Amino acid sequence: MRRHRFQYFAPLTVLAVASPVAMALLVVLSAPVKAQLPDDAPPLPADPATVVAVVGQSAILWGDIHPKVETRIKEGIAKAGQQIPEAQLTMVRTQLSRAALRSAIQNKVMSECFLLEQVGTQSADKREEVSNMMSQRARQLFFESELKQLKEKYATESLNEIDAKLRESGTSLQSRQREFADQMLGHMFMKENIDQDPNVTIAEIKRYYEKHIDDYRHGAKAKWEQLSVLFKNHPTRQAALDKLTAMGRDVYYWEQLNLLPENDPSRKTMTDRLTAVGGINFNKSWEQTARAGSEESYSADGGQHDWTTQGSLASKELDQQIFSMPINKMSEIIEDSNGLHIIRVKDRTPAGVTSLADVQDDIRKAIKKEKIMAAQEKMVEQMQSRVPVWSIYPDDFPGAKPLRISAAPQTTTQR
Repeated sequence: MRRHRFQYFAPLTVLAVASPVAMALLVVLSAPVKAQLPDDAPPLPADPATVVAVVGQSAILWGDIHPKVETRIKEGIAKAGQQIPEAQLTMVRTQLSRAALRSAIQNKVMSECFLLEQVGTQSADKREEVSNMMSQRARQLFFESELKQLKEKYATESLNEIDAKLRESGTSLQSRQREFADQMLGHMFMKENIDQDPNVTIAEIKRYYEKHIDDYRHGAKAKWEQLSVLFKNHPTRQAALDKLTAMGRDVYYWEQLNLLPENDPSRKTMTDRLTAVGGINFNKSWEQTARAGSEESYSADGGQHDWTTQGSLASKELDQQIFSMPINKMSEIIEDSNGLHIIRVKDRTPAGVTSLADVQDDIRKAIKKEKIMAAQEKMVEQMQSRVPVWSIYPDDFPGAKPLRISAAPQTTTQR
């Protein structure tokens, strides 16, 4: 038997024969689809009361699926900005219906399993009693949490107004309440039957680390600060050079002065000497200078570049200098095809492998996630054997049996 993950069933394959127009609409709607349906695929019902799936003792009606599908189609057509041929629109409608039905079946299966856990082999009356009790509890939680959020979203206390707003999006207050109940029961079932915090041993972490060792290899990294002028912003190379030289000089002398204590006589002597030369700005650090005059993309951040991997820069000249020059030393002027630059490397780390100690917490989380997913897969198989499913599209849900309907095709037109 083919295995499926609990949260996400395998996406339906998109075939190359799909109409470009229909595929554009499906891309807008992000729908996993098949471009062609089986020859014996049933037409979509016309009657909202038509049963399109049966899960255990619960039925799913076409009226639970159709409004959401039509709303999504209208949204998709509006985004696509073009009319869709009716034949292609029928295909799109069918695929969206299949996806919505698959999701509804999944929720029903989990809620049915929860009820089975509660009543076991007891009588139908006991099942109904438990079902009613859980429905009342779900209704209470719906009004305490979900409805509260809906009131805030639509800025109203009126249930009629909320219902009207929901119907505009293809659902209703009653439908949202039913879905909330199924999801709540399903969540309770999975919480009771799957360990959400499985144990992970040191040996498992080590095996995972060794298996994925290539994921933890990294190149040399560096962070630096930069002053740049771009040729495109200046009439001549000399004009660009003059601007960068002035910025570099301001930073250099600002830093030289700040190495001296405020009361050091030589500080005043240096200031007087530089003032006589003229043109020196004593009030700009590297970051202030970069914000005021640098022309590269990080100037707004004061020219500060965070950790970057060797080889990832577009400028080969900058990349070579950043990973070879001494740390904490201002560079000479570096020229590439875009402009002129002065840099200073603040820190650098060599290429290597991240240690197990540094990643073991992340590995533990990854292994826990894998264990939970594996438990969910096993639970899905168990649910398939415990809860019978009949669907008009049995291929879309593992283990489902065909449910035949005799409704006429729906002929909804574009609006």
